[in-house]
Amino acid sequence: MTDTTNAPLTADVDGDFAIDDYAIDPADQHIANEIQNFDPVYDTPGTVTVKGLVKLPSKVGVSALPPQYADPIRQKLADTTEPKRAALEEELVNKALYDIALTNRVKNGPGPLSMGATIYAQEFFQVAKEEMDLQQEFLSLSQQLAEVDHVRHVTDEQTGQKSEVIVNKVAGAARARMEARVAEINLHLKSHEAGAERRLAKALKESVEARKALDAAVAEEAEVEQMATAMVRDERIKERATKRAGIRRHAL
Repeated sequence: MTDTTNAPLTADVDGDFAIDDYAIDPADQHIANEIQNFDPVYDTPGTVTVKGLVKLPSKVGVSALPPQYADPIRQKLADTTEPKRAALEEELVNKALYDIALTNRVKNGPGPLSMGATIYAQEFFQVAKEEMDLQQEFLSLSQQLAEVDHVRHVTDEQTGQKSEVIVNKVAGAARARMEARVAEINLHLKSHEAGAERRLAKALKESVEARKALDAAVAEEAEVEQMATAMVRDERIKERATKRAGIRRHAL
């Protein structure tokens, strides 16, 4: 996984500072495009491995899904009749399964580089997880801040007008801390996008260089194999020619 800190500043001979450049060489752009255009579920390995023979169901129905996924699907299927209902259920269930897999992949990240995950994919999921964690914390705190403990009825002593005062469950210093954290998360989310863009650019650059190094190693190995085959052939021919030359010398 790439370093998630800001790109280092490097000083030139005049004492000025410049941010490292992660631009992709135009000659390598096709490699960068291939690395970027990946499916986050189908094109990256997971962190879970299954040992032994596992028999999976040939088809998964809506009843097998968690309620938060199954209930919306059932609502959409309520007004649909056969034969369209079966096809629609399969489509919606497959989408839900994909969303579940994607959420798990974001939470757990892709597999290691040795299993085929690129540096870019690893950073992509790390960025997504950080954003998801911030959003979930923001949602949780917002819900807690909105919870009502009770409603207090008050009467204005001068006007006699009655009104309701909402008393929240979280109050006082605890509420102040939560509100401060919500504001902090908002700032993090705003700055996260710019930082994420740079981190992904760095990871993409590193992935391109890693792919080029791998391609060069594969090409070199193929060349070594080809040369070794040719050398063995030459040695075999030379050995046979030596023997035949010896026979002819004896025949003279």
